[in-house]
Amino acid sequence: MYGYAHCRGERGFLFVNNPHFASRRAVVTLDASLGLNGKPGTLVKIVSLFPERSRVQGEGGAALRLGDSVEAWLRPFEVLMLEVRPAETGSPSLPVRSLSAQTAAGLGVALPLHEAPVAPGEEIAFADAVRFEQQGLRKKSHAYVTTLPAGEGAQPILAVAIRLRQGGAEWRYSPTVCEIVQAVAFVGGRRLQLVPVPDARQFGNTQNAGCSWVVYKARLPKQPAGQPLRLLLQAYLPDDVDAEVEAWVVRRWWQEYTRPMPDGYYGDAPS
Repeated sequence: MYGYAHCRGERGFLFVNNPHFASRRAVVTLDASLGLNGKPGTLVKIVSLFPERSRVQGEGGAALRLGDSVEAWLRPFEVLMLEVRPAETGSPSLPVRSLSAQTAAGLGVALPLHEAPVAPGEEIAFADAVRFEQQGLRKKSHAYVTTLPAGEGAQPILAVAIRLRQGGAEWRYSPTVCEIVQAVAFVGGRRLQLVPVPDARQFGNTQNAGCSWVVYKARLPKQPAGQPLRLLLQAYLPDDVDAEVEAWVVRRWWQEYTRPMPDGYYGDAPS
């Protein structure tokens, strides 16, 4: 969790970011540490400008004053923009931002992965396998099984996060990790189409130094509770580099653009 503030007197803007698959709790104190150097005890109001317009209240609906601490749960990967205003400032009638700890906990759920044998024939084709072997990389294969959890709300997203580690440090590969790390997932025996993030086209000057992670994602059935998930991971890596794997089910709380976007089907295409 991290954020930024631009405040002066009794006014300001707060930007809070949750870069995680799980919901997280943020606590902000409305004082001079943020630049809110008005008189302590002065009544203020907080309005959420993004991702939805709403009002933020104190505990139990109490009015907010400079010097108070404000708590807010941020949903997975939410960016929250807040405006602090003097209490007498007029504003349109807005709903109250309300997200309980229990509701927040269900928006991002970690899946316990149990390692399983790799079955005969479970091979993922790499377009540049010969080149990887010439570079001294070795193919490593792992299989995992788990059960999908219950939940309510919009269609959930399966996210498989893969981090490359050499000892206790990250190991980077350029141009993109999805070139050497591939994943396949089956739900109830049916294969999902996983899309890598970033994919083979989503890199630029900032990734010339390489990257140490990739996330594979896919939409799950609307009611996946109790269905078995089998995950196959194969990667070309040096002998002393391992792939650490996490799997999450994230409830889609955000509104997606309806305009079609290109996917990453050919993330393993020859470069």
